[in-house]
Amino acid sequence: MIINLEIYMEKLRKATSEKERINTELDIAKKIQESILPNKFPAFPNKTEFDVYAMSKPAEKVGGDFYDFFLIDENHLAIVIADVSDKGIPAALFMMIAKTLIKSNLLNENTPDEAFFNANNQLCEDNDQKMFVTAWMGVLEIDTGKFTFVNAGHNPPILKNNEKSAWLKSNPRFVLGGIKDIKYFQNEITLKPGDRLLLYTDGVTEAINNKEEFFWRKTFN
Repeated sequence: MIINLEIYMEKLRKATSEKERINTELDIAKKIQESILPNKFPAFPNKTEFDVYAMSKPAEKVGGDFYDFFLIDENHLAIVIADVSDKGIPAALFMMIAKTLIKSNLLNENTPDEAFFNANNQLCEDNDQKMFVTAWMGVLEIDTGKFTFVNAGHNPPILKNNEKSAWLKSNPRFVLGGIKDIKYFQNEITLKPGDRLLLYTDGVTEAINNKEEFFWRKTFN
């Protein structure tokens, strides 16, 4: 019995040590993932024409949801919201690849539909795990308010103006990373001073309380 107890204690020690190692690696991965998302606000203190704010709270230590915003040039602001299939480390790795490809394609003087087209084909390459990402991207022309956006299978944002809220609907195309050579369609509206745009992932639309009531229905209806 003493021998069996010693064997059990040794196995428990090794299992505890391994769990601590995994938790440490996950903590490091979480910090890396958080560091690549814009997190300094105000994001553009020298720009008074608009304001932007974002936050991310993964259900696990790391996940596949991500956002991004950046200036393409002094007169164009890009915003991106996306959600990778699956959870955990695989989703986090795919998320970083998708974020990089979308941004690099847009900065390479591509229009939003071209950026999604190229990023989709690149994500399809060697995608043996069959992962994909839903994504929504918009580009604001700052001096005119012209807003060009494209949807790759993502939830539509909510546009609020004059105290009224409505879905900013578009023609959603297929997700990124699923099928090659998908063409994405651009939509255009003009944003006016005071307009507010809310982007989100399914962490909002699928959240429920202890009464099994959906968060978004109680909040946005």
